[in-house]
Amino acid sequence: MDSRELVERGAHCSLVKLAAHCERLAGGRDMPYRRDFRASQVPWVFESLFLLDVLHDENDYYFRLTGGLMEKAYGATLTGQRLSAIAGAGLQESLRASYDTVVATRAPLYVRGKYRWPNREMEVERLLIPLADADGRLSTILGAVHAPVSADLLVLLAGVGPATFVPAERPEFGNSSPSEPPAPALTP
Repeated sequence: MDSRELVERGAHCSLVKLAAHCERLAGGRDMPYRRDFRASQVPWVFESLFLLDVLHDENDYYFRLTGGLMEKAYGATLTGQRLSAIAGAGLQESLRASYDTVVATRAPLYVRGKYRWPNREMEVERLLIPLADADGRLSTILGAVHAPVSADLLVLLAGVGPATFVPAERPEFGNSSPSEPPAPALTP
């Protein structure tokens, strides 16, 4: 993991800072240990972060912790739920693709994309970081989202219905060319 790649790609500073924090926790290993990460250590992303347990034997993910902004965006409480139990096949598919990529590569994933509601969409950035158990097996995915709007606007949009996440093309960490920073405006 190299947070400098995120800087080069124009990632929001909160995501760059989270990546740098996880680099320090990793101490030269492929990924940080889950036991070393504490949400209280990253207050700048607390409302937009989430922790997913990787359920390898069941090919599923369990939302261990979900920040308030995430739940507002999706219009539902995700903490304590499995990805497979979330309503909306489109939402499941869009999230699963990113999570499966992190598991397969055992590497961070930075994705620009959109939260989409009926008749509205909003540019967002997502950073997914693998965390290892004591044996070095990927056990958890740490994620954070940057959306250039207020929580109040997310609540308003969630009232329209749950969002789906639509990734931009080539969402690899560091393997795609930099793109324009997300626009803060909503499009009708």
